[in-house]
Amino acid sequence: MQKEIDTVVGTSRQPSLTDRPNLPYTEAVIMEVLRLSNVFPNGVMHRMLDDFEFHGFLFPKGVTVISNLYKILHDPEIWGDADTFRPERFLSEDGKKLVKHEAFVPFSVGKRQCLGESLARDTLFLIITCIFQKYTIISDPEKPIPDFEPPPGFLHETKHFKFLVKNREP
Repeated sequence: MQKEIDTVVGTSRQPSLTDRPNLPYTEAVIMEVLRLSNVFPNGVMHRMLDDFEFHGFLFPKGVTVISNLYKILHDPEIWGDADTFRPERFLSEDGKKLVKHEAFVPFSVGKRQCLGESLARDTLFLIITCIFQKYTIISDPEKPIPDFEPPPGFLHETKHFKFLVKNREP
């Protein structure tokens, strides 16, 4: 990711949103982080406005529906090696283009998905590219990285871990 940022942006200026199409690997890393670390695993609850039948199941008017985003984002039938951090799953074979995946739903699905998705994705892109342009981040060799299996609950919190941040040479 840093090599891509160095090649496209360099060190003489900060990354901008106009760089985004030219940083597909960086974008794929962000997508893979969002896929694996979804904070809101069940999305937002919805209420059926009318009776609805789906694959032989009746959802009556007034029933509450909860999407299991965690299951979708971690399903081995969809992702194969679902628990492996592999940004390349979001890239074309030559690694030059971002590939959208219909099961990539960290901001929920449908008409009522997160209204702030584009703002969140833009902000994540700018923050992450700026950080990795200036710093190298590595795990602390004296402290093991915890497993990232989320504890049960309504929201997923990150487990505490230590890492080292080093200035990059210009």
